[in-house]
This record gives sequence, structure tokens and C-alpha cells, in this order.
Amino acid sequence: MKSQEGVEMNDLEKAIAKGLQSTFKEYEEMSDYWLSHAPEYFITVGVARAIYKHSGNAVFMDVSLKRIYSHRKMQGEPIVRGKPPEYLSIRPDISVWYKASERVRAAIEVKRAYNINPIQSDVQRMRRVVGQSYGPAVGYVIAYSEAKSLKSKLGHETLSTRFDNWANATDTRMTAMKFGGPDDDGWWWGWCILRVDG
Repeated sequence: MKSQEGVEMNDLEKAIAKGLQSTFKEYEEMSDYWLSHAPEYFITVGVARAIYKHSGNAVFMDVSLKRIYSHRKMQGEPIVRGKPPEYLSIRPDISVWYKASERVRAAIEVKRAYNINPIQSDVQRMRRVVGQSYGPAVGYVIAYSEAKSLKSKLGHETLSTRFDNWANATDTRMTAMKFGGPDDDGWWWGWCILRVDG
């Protein structure tokens, strides 16, 4: 795994990376195919399990933040006073909750992409809620992709450039990236973690 120079990964980012690595390996063993062919939900479940196991945080999948707060309120924790803000209707692929507090720690989206458009869309959604009252402290977009080696550039170089460009264009911080390959036809695959701060 390659992390950005000088970027120290926190416990949650390390757990996300572990989840991606183990999911990558499991899918390859299961299907004899690389992760870029796996559906987003397969990766979502693998990452959610790793976050729970390695970070000690509570994890919700595919549930709106409003519903999470409502659930916590039913357990006797009146967290949101009055009508919840509309931006809490966001439904991240994964929501990570601090067990010891009344705050959503992170919202995470998982995206297979070959161009910036779906990445940009998820980053914009995150920016509407990250750092807001009752919103998550941070957001992450996990992007995964593939590229074929060409005469002028190897596939992993194309992926590295692609991921760097996505981070720069969306003004996010890449905390890690990893590549696999090549296969017999010269294809490489990889993933990156983009951090969205409020």
C-alpha cells in the first residue's frame, strides 16, 4: 500500500485500508478476477466489517444519518434537538459512529470509476454534510478502477496519475492507494482513499 508522502493515517483510515486489502484478496481468491470487477456492495461490506473489527467504532450501512440519530434517540439518547436538519437525509454507503459519544465520526462512499464525474459527485455530497452540526467529522470516498498498460505507460502509472488527478481536482487528501497486476493482457487494478474534510 502506498500512502501519500508525509500523510499519517489515523486508526479509521488504517481500518479502511485493511478492509480494502482483505476484500481485494478474498474476491480474487473467490472469483479468480480482480477487484475492479467486484460490485460496490461487496467492497462496502468488507470495509464495514474491517472498520468494526479494527477501529472499535459502531458501523451502519446504507442508512440515512437522520435514521441513525432517530435510532439512537429511541435508545434514550436525545441527540438532535428539534427537527433534524435536511442535510441529515444523506445516506452514505457506510456511516461510522463514535461509540463513546453522540457523534457520527465519518461518512464513506464506495465508487468504481474510470473518470472523475462519479468521484466529484460523491465529494460534493460529502461536502454538504461534513463538519455541519450533527454531521460527520470527516468523509471518505473510496475509489477503485483499472487501466491497461500501453507502450508509453504501465497500467499502475496510469492509475497513480488518475488517482492523483482526482484528489487534486476535488481538493481532497489521498491517504492511501494500492495496485495489483498486471494480468496476462497487461491490465492493472487499484484503489485509493480520498479524505473530505469540513
